[in-house]
Amino acid sequence: FNMPANNLNMHQVKEAALRDLVPLLDHLNMNPSQKFNIYRNIFEDLKDYTILERAYRAAAEISNDTERAEALLYLVESIDKM
Repeated sequence: FNMPANNLNMHQVKEAALRDLVPLLDHLNMNPSQKFNIYRNIFEDLKDYTILERAYRAAAEISNDTERAEALLYLVESIDKM
């Protein structure tokens, strides 16, 4: 992105920060459910379907069957809306 902050509106700053955050999430110490929720929120903000692959990997690691099922269902419904 590399534009001075004063040339960006707040939406652009948020979008740039979210895009920068995506590859860094694997470095954060959090459980898969938390990671999935962050990916879901980023996807909902950016409407970037490439994030769903990362969300799927996080969902697949969720140990609680109910939470995993809800996460996977969210992914299927999001893809169906494409």
